Amino acid sequence: MIRDWPYHLVVRISGFHPEHTGSNPVGVTSMLERARKFIQVSAINQAFAAGYSSFIGAEIAVVNEITHQKGASLVTAVGLTAIGAVVALEEYGARVKLQEYDKVTRLFQLYGWDKKIVNPMSHTRCERRVVKIASRDCGFEEPTMQYLSSKKIQLSKDQT
Repeated sequence: MIRDWPYHLVVRISGFHPEHTGSNPVGVTSMLERARKFIQVSAINQAFAAGYSSFIGAEIAVVNEITHQKGASLVTAVGLTAIGAVVALEEYGARVKLQEYDKVTRLFQLYGWDKKIVNPMSHTRCERRVVKIASRDCGFEEPTMQYLSSKKIQLSKDQT
């Protein structure tokens, strides 16, 4: 039991669990589907983390090239720490969005469409994006869009 604790930690953190494999014995299909949903729900977080880390990485390379040795290691250490912190925070935000998606999907599956599910998730653009993706996956996209438009909230097609 103690020997399996890293496995259980990975399952808890990643959200990938062998019981979610369906008919696929290896679970690759469900893992890829889960990864696709993760990227779909948190696209802004992923893009920001990639862009920021690329920008800081390029800046570190330029500073190291200019200074050659003076202060290069300090700049590298600070830059890598900044990259790690931003990427970690963005990944945490993305994970929270995936958990919100799972929660909304579960609520739709349990209770069907209800404005009490959609209303608390209709305040920010990120929440509306999560609700739209979850409602589309559960077959409730039309009533969700009607409800959001009745609240004068517009979701464009590029937010899918």
